[in-house]
Amino acid sequence: MKRFAFVLLSLLTGCGGAAIFTAIGTQMANPLTIAVDSAAARAYVVNSNNKILFTGGSLHVVNIADPANPQRVGDPVALDSLSGQVVLDVPRQLAFIPNRLSENVEDKSDHVVRVDLATSVSTQLDADGDPFGAAAFAAQNRLLVATREGILNFYDVTAAAPAPGQVDLKRELSDGGTLSTVDAVDLVVVGTQAVISRASGGLLIVNLNELGSAGANPVDYFVSDLASPRGLATDGALVYVANVETDADGNAVPSLLVLNLANIPNDAANTTTTVRDKDDQGLLVATIGTGNNPQQVVVGTTEGFVSNMGDDTVTIFTLATRAKAADISVGDEPFGMAIYSPGGVDTHLLVCNSQANTVSIVNLASRTVVGTYQ
Repeated sequence: MKRFAFVLLSLLTGCGGAAIFTAIGTQMANPLTIAVDSAAARAYVVNSNNKILFTGGSLHVVNIADPANPQRVGDPVALDSLSGQVVLDVPRQLAFIPNRLSENVEDKSDHVVRVDLATSVSTQLDADGDPFGAAAFAAQNRLLVATREGILNFYDVTAAAPAPGQVDLKRELSDGGTLSTVDAVDLVVVGTQAVISRASGGLLIVNLNELGSAGANPVDYFVSDLASPRGLATDGALVYVANVETDADGNAVPSLLVLNLANIPNDAANTTTTVRDKDDQGLLVATIGTGNNPQQVVVGTTEGFVSNMGDDTVTIFTLATRAKAADISVGDEPFGMAIYSPGGVDTHLLVCNSQANTVSIVNLASRTVVGTYQ
């Protein structure tokens, strides 16, 4: 990825410094992730420009008080291309966005953008190479960011200029092996544990009580038998994992796995990372069918949602029954999602269509697309 980014940046200017790609302006280009502040009726769309169609990416602030008629608020906030998850810190009016666009092929330090939502002023925080997955650990006022290079960065969000603490996720395993690569995809916090999905297979479970503890091994478990875990979500107790396995005939089998971490609690004494299977100790409690090529997951008060990039749908599942309820069609290659819940009632789902360059707004009562932001 680094070499690819370096070559693209080299091509941004031609002879005499003339720009090859135009500024992104207000245009949409691969919107990838989204967060919603329901109380303020605002959506925050990371316009990631992953295919480098323009110079830079952007953060769009959208008024969704009338979901069928979404309106941009002010000018987009400039970002680099290839930005990842967006995490809102509503009390402090901040947004945090990992960015993976390196300026140098040898550079292992990308960054996290911190945006002051009141002023639209952005600053950069140091991060290890290729950060994408991010989540808030509110109990300790921390932001967690996982990187493809295998580092979990953690930041004190109350600090004016927080430098990251770091946990190396590449660990010796209890079966005698070593986790030499991580390829972190997504990250979710459940109580005092972080779950990190790994592009090349498996989940890591991290003890957040041990962040910054000298001599501790915060990486408690490696759930090894998931072939291709992607997006993660939690309802506060269970973890929902978008995953794809391959059957005996070589066919892709997409699903949503529902995991209960209660039986693998924090281990303060471990020196190696314990290898587990998803069927151990009642970890896997349900499997739910999805559409083709599932990507991201969000959960609301009674229902959850999976974006299916392969067939341009969103799968709706019921939390109480852990069963699929419906598939709804959205735009081309849906990825990130967020739920709009005015007054605490889930009324609309917002879906980033990365290839269509739009955000579909789904009325959850009728399960139909009632608005589009573009």
